[in-house]
Amino acid sequence: MRNLKGPLAFSNLSDVLRRDRASGFITAAQARESRKQAKEFGRHRATIERRFGGLYVGYAGGKRYVGNSIVEVISHVHAVDAALLFYIEQVP
Repeated sequence: MRNLKGPLAFSNLSDVLRRDRASGFITAAQARESRKQAKEFGRHRATIERRFGGLYVGYAGGKRYVGNSIVEVISHVHAVDAALLFYIEQVP
């Protein structure tokens, strides 16, 4: 595994999900759920950018989770339900 330094960014969620489905990492249902959470994030983008600049914001199960790092957001999600799929972005 390569040592990643700095932010990790994907230019296109659909490409990543398509690749992961083709590789057998996720199912079609999981890909749909990830897209659903990304759309939920998008519906609230203006509010998120206004309120949570510099933080990481994720959606899982239709609910918003906020933290200082990706790990913190994932920890919040897993405290509710470790099986939830999520979508996370760092807010500029």
